[in-house]
Amino acid sequence: MGTDNIEQRRKAENKAKRQRAKDARKANTRQPIPNILILTEGHSEKHYFENLKFLLDVQNVTPLKSTYTDSYGVVNQAIKLAKEAKKDGNFFGYIFCVFDLDTVQDKRFLELILNFNKANKDTKIIPVYTFPCIELWFILHYECHTKPFAKTGNKSIGETVKETFISDYCPDYHETNESCISSIAENYKMAIFNANKLFEQQFDVGSINPITTIHQLVLLLIEISDRTNNYTYFDKIADYIVSKINQSK
Repeated sequence: MGTDNIEQRRKAENKAKRQRAKDARKANTRQPIPNILILTEGHSEKHYFENLKFLLDVQNVTPLKSTYTDSYGVVNQAIKLAKEAKKDGNFFGYIFCVFDLDTVQDKRFLELILNFNKANKDTKIIPVYTFPCIELWFILHYECHTKPFAKTGNKSIGETVKETFISDYCPDYHETNESCISSIAENYKMAIFNANKLFEQQFDVGSINPITTIHQLVLLLIEISDRTNNYTYFDKIADYIVSKINQSK
């Protein structure tokens, strides 16, 4: 799919968004804004969403670093937090679990999410994927990187992505450099555009190296910021990624 198609789709989506907001005002009805927990496996993701919360002025969003760094542990903690919040009478509409796919070994997290969501109507747990790792999402704030990543020497694929980001885009970056991550977050609109473009190419060639769904979460936060009355999360990419996860060893 070419740039023209992407631009046409973006214009169509913006037009539909304006129409939804207009219809909501006309009907004088407002969908309740959901409380959102963004549970991350790393510090950089937490700092990023804290900055995005400020940029978009979305007070109902709580970024939190998980005490776990594996997908199964993160999802288990999400389930625990969902139950605790519901018990306190202040449930989350969504809990987004943000983690890197390059280190995922235990696929049982998919079953955990499926079973929880089937049994719970008030809260939905949504996995937010990036392959190889969060630094791919950061790269997309600068350009659309479509070339696959690979291990280099003794370095993991994730370490390779991180080194690429530091050397080519952001020399001062590290996971706890809040000032650096704040400046990255300011260019979130470019990242959304590039992430959509990346997915279209990856879908065409049947690959997830690299890929991300973070922009889908950011789009929901923008809907909330704009008070469009359209706060239902739709992920058109996750099923494709899950199919690739299930095909892997």
